[in-house]
Amino acid sequence: MDNLAFLGFGILFALIIPVFAGFGILLYVFWTDSQTRYGSSLKSSFLDVVPSIEKLSEIAIHSIIFLASAVFLNDFVWNQFEQSTVLGQIYSGEAQELIFLSRTLVIGVTIIMPLVLYFLYLGKLTNNLKAIELAKIDGKLKRLSTPDSISSENKEDIQREKETLLSDRNTVSRSLRWIVGVDYGSRMLLLLFIGLIYSKLFG
Repeated sequence: MDNLAFLGFGILFALIIPVFAGFGILLYVFWTDSQTRYGSSLKSSFLDVVPSIEKLSEIAIHSIIFLASAVFLNDFVWNQFEQSTVLGQIYSGEAQELIFLSRTLVIGVTIIMPLVLYFLYLGKLTNNLKAIELAKIDGKLKRLSTPDSISSENKEDIQREKETLLSDRNTVSRSLRWIVGVDYGSRMLLLLFIGLIYSKLFG
C-alpha cells in the first residue's frame, strides 16, 4: 500500500521533469541567444519578433496548465486514498505537518516555479527587445528634429515620417504588456506562497 501511495508521485514527476526542464532550457537558450545575437541593436523588425514571443507565452501557459492538472489530479487521488484506507488515516493523523509541507513543495516546484521562471525570461526578453526598438525610434526622431534635416528635406515629408515613427513607438510600447504583467504577478504570487508556508509552519 505504501508503494502504491507513492506510485502517483513517481508518474507525476516522470511527466513533469521533461516539461519543466525541457521548456525551461528552451526559454533560457532563446533568451541568451537574443542577447548575443542582437547586442545593442535588433537587426530585424521588432514587430516580426512579437508573434514568436506570443507563441512562447502560449506554450508556457499550456505547460503550466498541464503541470497544475497533473498535480491536482494526483492530489485528488491522494485525498481519496487518505479517506478510504486505514493506512492513509494513520499517515494523515501522525504527520499532518509533513504532509502539508510535501504537498506545498510539490505545488511550488511544479506550478509556481515554472510560472515564475518561464515568464521571468519572457519578461526580460520582452523588456530588452522593446528597449532596443524604442531607442532606435527615439534616435530617428532626434535626427529628424535637427535643423540640418529640416533645411535639407521637405517639411511635410519630415512631419509624415515623424508621425509614422510616433505611431510605431506607440505600437511597440503597447505590445506584449500582458507578458510583463504576468511576470510581475508571478513574482508576487511566489512571495505570497512563501509567506503562506512560513505562516503555516511558524505561525
